[in-house]
Amino acid sequence: MITYLNCMPCFLQQALKCASLLKLSSEQTKQVVDRVAIQIPQLSIEKSPPWNSRVIYDEIQAITGVDDPFLEIKKQSNQQALLLYDMAKMRVQQAEDPLKMAVRMAAAGNVIDYGTQQTVPEITKAFNSILDQQFSVFCYELFQKKLKDAQKILFLADNAGEIVFDRLLLETLQKPVTFAVRGFPIINDALRQDAIDVGIDRIANIIDNGAGYPGTVIEKCSQSFQRAFEQADLIISKGQGNFETLCDTDAPICMIFMVKCQQVAQHVQTMFAPDPPVRQGQFVLTCKD
Repeated sequence: MITYLNCMPCFLQQALKCASLLKLSSEQTKQVVDRVAIQIPQLSIEKSPPWNSRVIYDEIQAITGVDDPFLEIKKQSNQQALLLYDMAKMRVQQAEDPLKMAVRMAAAGNVIDYGTQQTVPEITKAFNSILDQQFSVFCYELFQKKLKDAQKILFLADNAGEIVFDRLLLETLQKPVTFAVRGFPIINDALRQDAIDVGIDRIANIIDNGAGYPGTVIEKCSQSFQRAFEQADLIISKGQGNFETLCDTDAPICMIFMVKCQQVAQHVQTMFAPDPPVRQGQFVLTCKD
């Protein structure tokens, strides 16, 4: 997916949002916004939004002097997501179609901001509300077929917290899986330690992709990750950033994510032409036939 001109103001909004989450001072926030604004004319519309957005987080890291400024936010996300694990697992086990429920759980995990919730009832209420969201594209039968035939499954993770519900999906797949996280800190994307903290090391082989983009920029990933990507006969990709970076690949890939912006909604609409049109806030499960 290319970077659209409408993405440019979004980069500044992302910078402001990140500064707010990190509670930066007004002076630091202005530094971030100013330095990102200077970079925008240099961005390439031929590259994906996650490729271009790396500049935002380079500036935040430079100004804060912290390599992983979202570390505490990620820890909190994992801890609060784990509060829902038993409830979510029970719902999967009791569902008429456990795999379908696990896919829905994984999709729901792509959106909840656990950092804004305080109590278990509040978190549970938010999660149940998200579970009711619709899928605009739901290639479930094709996903089942690909899963049945797959021998080498590579799972591309997205955010901390979200990976708790990825764990539920991994457990439901009942097949060996390689679970790939980011190689270096980028926003609240999951790293190896996050995956270990939520117990994924007990059910899957964890690798990292050797890169620090909020998506999977193949040419920037390590050679070992590229080999795993090329050898997989099924790739399960989580999150909008992975969709933006991988939607044009010819790999045997299924993508699960929530549509979080209008540009992505339009791109999904163009690729899959669902009726009714794709809207922000809807879930997507796409599979390449």
